[in-house]
Amino acid sequence: MRQMLFLIPSVLILTWIIYSLLPHFLVWIDYLKPHNTLKAAAWKKQSPFDFVHHMSKAWQKAALSKVRRAGYDAKRALSTIILTGIILFLVGYTSAWLNGWSTSVCLLSGAACVYLLLYWLNLRIEKRKKSFDRALYKIYRFLNMQISSGIKVTDAIRGLPEAVHESYVKSILTRFSAVYELTYDLEQAAAEIHQAFGGQDTHMLIMHLRQAVKSGKAGKSLVRMEELLFSRYFSHLQAEAQRYKNQLVWIAVIGLIPIVVIILFPILSVAGDALRIIFG
Repeated sequence: MRQMLFLIPSVLILTWIIYSLLPHFLVWIDYLKPHNTLKAAAWKKQSPFDFVHHMSKAWQKAALSKVRRAGYDAKRALSTIILTGIILFLVGYTSAWLNGWSTSVCLLSGAACVYLLLYWLNLRIEKRKKSFDRALYKIYRFLNMQISSGIKVTDAIRGLPEAVHESYVKSILTRFSAVYELTYDLEQAAAEIHQAFGGQDTHMLIMHLRQAVKSGKAGKSLVRMEELLFSRYFSHLQAEAQRYKNQLVWIAVIGLIPIVVIILFPILSVAGDALRIIFG
């Protein structure tokens, strides 16, 4: 039974690791395709040291991107998270070792503790991405109203932080508009949003901003995107309300269990005594 308790988490952790590394495997497969013969040849000519250096750079870039999307900007935050992961691994490993478990179980225990840290990090990313998704229709509505009322596109972009109230999204948009105001380079300013959120919605927003800057007007695409995003926002609100409703129902059911037990216990006790008298 004890082995099963650690076998199931180990399988889940291994599945998660394979799923996380799948994009890197796909990149390697793409390099080996016939239409990428030059890249494949260059890849094969690399020494083991170059390969390790390349992979470490790619890992560092991916890790910094995840840390930024979780709400941390400095490289010091990545070092802190790595140090925390090492400490958690040692705590899990030592705890299993003190209980006299095997080395494989100790390693799985340490890996499970590290997974908890990564899971918490992904929850932060998901929370911030959800805040951005909910604020998107407000951003499009703000741009559409500002540009349609005769305000210049550049001025509308500088005032973009006023479109939302979520603190984290507002801070990112403030940095975006500040960079754009200093450089008037939309691509450089867009890097702030890409690093914080990423995803297709970010690409669509930057694409519409680029078109608005070039044309100097809102266009029908902004209005259409606002309508689509508001519909998505409303459907998310309905789904969230339904989820809260289900949770309240379950809380009510669980709260009624003690009351039902208190009411039924005397009745069942009397019925049991009566049956014993009749058949005894």
